[in-house]
Amino acid sequence: MKNKAFTLVELLAVIIIISVLSLIIVSAILTYIKNGKDSYNENLKEELLIIAMIIYFTSFNRKTDTITLENISEQNDN
Repeated sequence: MKNKAFTLVELLAVIIIISVLSLIIVSAILTYIKNGKDSYNENLKEELLIIAMIIYFTSFNRKTDTITLENISEQNDN
């Protein structure tokens, strides 16, 4: 009679392979999450800078066609 069950060594090998693959996948996912947060923070910083420039120009009645960092530095120099 032929035995069709898995041996303990075969089961351990499968568990080890699954563990290694899951470690690789988890590290890749964590890297994507970190890169996404970094990108989000950079975009948020740019948006806040734009809002700050708009508030600055509107609150001090500054007139200009475009708002740039150069405009702000020129206005501060005067």
